Amino acid sequence: SKTFATMDHNVSTTTKDINASGEMARIQMETLSKNCEEFGVTLYDLNHKYQGIVHVMGPELGITLPGM
Repeated sequence: SKTFATMDHNVSTTTKDINASGEMARIQMETLSKNCEEFGVTLYDLNHKYQGIVHVMGPELGITLPGM
């Protein structure tokens, strides 16, 4: 199986600026980016064209399916 990650709960709804949601959110997003790169996890980050709410984008992209 393959693992995917997205920045959704820490992301500002008004801008893609990583600093917009505060220092703790920025640190969490930077750490997620670093860990995904280190461990080969596909990351849908702030600038990825499919970035969005994980519960929505997963089914839209066929990553997750109902009942799975």
